Amino acid sequence: MLPMFRALILSALVACSLTLTSSLAKADIPACTPDPDDEDIWGLIKNSNDPLDYLRYLQQFPQGCHRSAAKFRINALVPATVDLRVGVLTSDNRRIEVNGATWISAGLSGAGPNWVNQFYVQQRNVDPTKLKIQVRCQAEGAGFSEWIEGPCHPRGPTFMQGFSVGLLGSLREFYNLEVACLTKVGKGADRTERVASEGWCGTLPGEARRYVNGMSVSITRKTFD
Repeated sequence: MLPMFRALILSALVACSLTLTSSLAKADIPACTPDPDDEDIWGLIKNSNDPLDYLRYLQQFPQGCHRSAAKFRINALVPATVDLRVGVLTSDNRRIEVNGATWISAGLSGAGPNWVNQFYVQQRNVDPTKLKIQVRCQAEGAGFSEWIEGPCHPRGPTFMQGFSVGLLGSLREFYNLEVACLTKVGKGADRTERVASEGWCGTLPGEARRYVNGMSVSITRKTFD
């Protein structure tokens, strides 16, 4: 067989193989047939700059034909990280500040343990009209403070026995809030690490007197892949 004809035949075989492969690949991808409501709602929100519109679309149409585009828009509109700053004032009047997700501890002094007297949590990179952080705290015999955005300190002269951190604003649905604390019984040297339960970290009902000795707060964006 002449070289020219051999090359022509080889070229034709390659072309047929590529066509067959492409056809099989397309056959493996099921076509999406949207229902009228899916298309109508997507038509209304597809140019929106409000990530809640895309979240509501995904909730209503979890297998919708535009779910990939909706997730892409959420990831583009909602900051991937929240830059936190956590600060405390200790019982021996030291001020300590750390970045979010880093443990902050009042530590120990020569006279015994130090406790947290007041604390604050601030976020520094998300529009504050869309994501706010509130805190409240509690001291033995003094009850709870109000929910506030600024530094929180227990009512009365005693030190903090527990605290809560909460998110407000339209973007709160896109983030996970994780809170943990270190607590101590009196002036004992042992410290117990706890993860916040139902938004509360610290002394639980019926326990001996415990005081907050350290804390960790982090905010991470939920996964929209």
